[in-house]
Amino acid sequence: MVVKVYGKNAKASQVVTRDPGFKIFITNECYAKIVTAYLAVETEVGALVACYNEGKNFFVTDIYITEQTVTSADVDFTQEGIDSALFKAVEDDVMIGGWIHSHADMSAFWSTTDEASIKKLREYTGAWLLSIVGNRSIDLLGRIDYKETSAFGDDYVYVDDVPIIIIPEVSDELRSQIVQEIEDKVTVKKYVANNYYGTCGSKYSASYKSYSDIDKDKSLDDMSDEEYFAMLEEYGYGQLGIDTEESNSVDPENYTESSLLNVGI
Repeated sequence: MVVKVYGKNAKASQVVTRDPGFKIFITNECYAKIVTAYLAVETEVGALVACYNEGKNFFVTDIYITEQTVTSADVDFTQEGIDSALFKAVEDDVMIGGWIHSHADMSAFWSTTDEASIKKLREYTGAWLLSIVGNRSIDLLGRIDYKETSAFGDDYVYVDDVPIIIIPEVSDELRSQIVQEIEDKVTVKKYVANNYYGTCGSKYSASYKSYSDIDKDKSLDDMSDEEYFAMLEEYGYGQLGIDTEESNSVDPENYTESSLLNVGI
């Protein structure tokens, strides 16, 4: 993932070494629309997209194909087309927050023409703009532009190569079936971590050496002292990851907190 800064305070695009963790999610139906649009023509083609964000996650829910002029190398939305899409989005109670376009049979990248389009579309979307470029091979490249304010003024920052995730549509019936099968057939194994006891100078030391699933129903925190020592007797100190040579000083019949360190999971 590449993060770049540009704007009135940047003489040129500057690579910034940070990853904001953005992700783009596209609904299955919207993805089908995008693929169909890309394959419908042999030239470039574009659309405005309805989208919203929840923190660092951006969700694309629909596309609005606007009036446009296209060639094999560019897409030009008409002003009337943009206005019409914005009006339709208001009727649908969604927000236009980005755009998509194809590069026909070329690779997916941000051309100088794309950069000019992004700069123009930022005027309509405000705080951020989502962009996706693709091609007829359905290679997709995601990008998020957003405004960043500092003591030196406002700069636009864009994050390139944002991961794109297609959200599958799962019916309630299928979801219930899978959840039920998991409940019936999947057992969660509980592991207990075991300490060994010894001395290091004048201080007691403890180290997690191994894990055992000897008791899947009860964690060590839930065991009584008698249950714990019975477990030690049954399975042996060695199997529990306890160094028997270093733990000989521990008397299971008469121990104190100072001689036996607490065991956790």
